[in-house]
Amino acid sequence: MPQKKKEKSIKSVWKARDIKIVFSEPDIQEGSSVVYINDISEIMYYYYTMTVYKYTDDKWRKEFAVSTYDFPGILSAKLIIEKLLQSDYRDGSWQFDKSEEWYEDRNTVWYKKSYRTENIMNEDYYQIERTIMITNEEEFEDFSLTIGTGTEDGESGLNNTLKNITVHFLERSDIESFLKTVEDFIQMSINDFNKNQKKHLDLEKTAREVKNGKLYEYRSVYDDEPDNIDEIYIPGDVIDFTILDKYDGRDTFTEFHNCVIKNVEISNIGTAGYLVVTGGYKNKNHGCEIEKLEEKTIKIPVELITYIFDDMSGSEKLKYNKQQCKDDFMNIMSPEEKEEFIKMPLKKLIDRWLYAVAGRTWMFRDEHEFKEPEKAVKWVIKQIQKECRAKKQKNNLK
Repeated sequence: MPQKKKEKSIKSVWKARDIKIVFSEPDIQEGSSVVYINDISEIMYYYYTMTVYKYTDDKWRKEFAVSTYDFPGILSAKLIIEKLLQSDYRDGSWQFDKSEEWYEDRNTVWYKKSYRTENIMNEDYYQIERTIMITNEEEFEDFSLTIGTGTEDGESGLNNTLKNITVHFLERSDIESFLKTVEDFIQMSINDFNKNQKKHLDLEKTAREVKNGKLYEYRSVYDDEPDNIDEIYIPGDVIDFTILDKYDGRDTFTEFHNCVIKNVEISNIGTAGYLVVTGGYKNKNHGCEIEKLEEKTIKIPVELITYIFDDMSGSEKLKYNKQQCKDDFMNIMSPEEKEEFIKMPLKKLIDRWLYAVAGRTWMFRDEHEFKEPEKAVKWVIKQIQKECRAKKQKNNLK
């Protein structure tokens, strides 16, 4: 198999004198119903690594690093820096001090204002301070920037145990450069998420096929197993599923819950077809409204489905032994599938059908009390093959 081209890592770097800050390894989880992220308000969770280096002995040496988990500070850092840069020292909100006697030939007035990020735990921490000194009506401006972490190398820690560095006497251009570094990293993170989301959705469109009166879900979203079957859904299954929809002209996800598959229909064009469901309810208008479907029947184009899950919680099937799991799966097999089990080598058969067979009765769940669930699934596949071959041989003898 040819090696995949390694994608360029996402990284944003800021330097000021002997200090270097590196933001890297972003991972975003979108907000509810969001398909493609437009701005930071649509980010639900934001994971990344922030590393601080100091130049000593002709070498950049790492001072500390933190990987955010629950309480990232970079989005707040962007907002407080923007706010402080725009603030007017004459608006009455600044700390003020003056001296008329320190120098014989001049009077000096100081204005100072600062903001900091703050969370339940300071995984990454930022504080920016702006000082304006006015001497004989001439203004001088400088900034201080503190960057730190309340955790130790990503492990748990306390808010009052901050490890940090502070850079003093920065110019406005330095802070604007840091702000641009932060903004660039956030935008690259969003762009990367959107690119990967599109790739994932393109794979989802090809992951399902209607045939034999059933809906087949392939492992197309897994690069190494695109032709293997992940799940099989049949009329009568109770499912939750998500479709790609539109709201206010934008792509959005609409969720359906507790729906019963009434029918699976073949399309006149292609192999995607339609999923016909009834009952349950759906979340619409960006999840802000619930619509009960009750006895309504809805016909869903399969290519719009981005997620599907058959909820078997509390089902008697979770108590099935291996024999019952085998019988249950054989009951839904088509003649075409039985022929495949007869002809295909066992190893290839296991690769192709392992997840589909396990999924029909949730064989990997603890309720079955299988000591080695994967071996139990393989046993079922092997027994199905034996029975299919034996039946065909018997029919040939007649």
